[in-house]
Amino acid sequence: MIKQSKAHLTEVKMSYGEHWLHVLEIVCALLIHAAIPALLTDYASTRISETPEERLLRKGAICKSSITRQQRLQLAILDICLYIGVVIIVSAMVAGLAMYWNHTIEK
Repeated sequence: MIKQSKAHLTEVKMSYGEHWLHVLEIVCALLIHAAIPALLTDYASTRISETPEERLLRKGAICKSSITRQQRLQLAILDICLYIGVVIIVSAMVAGLAMYWNHTIEK
């Protein structure tokens, strides 16, 4: 499993952290779309199907080109969701570790 994971990360030209954030961004987009179907209608499918080269070009294009107000809003929403998602996941991990720690101390 680890060998396959490393091969996948090499294929998509991402580090583990970059891949994790990329997936979390897509999950956040899907949650936004689930709540408000008119937003981000093809965001997740586009991000999943893009090649590593397309992803790198898109990141550069977003930084260099003028983007529409709606695109800026969507990016801001995704950024907020990404940060909220990270906070929730880290909080859950800390809570899980605290519960594990308390459980081991009680024994």
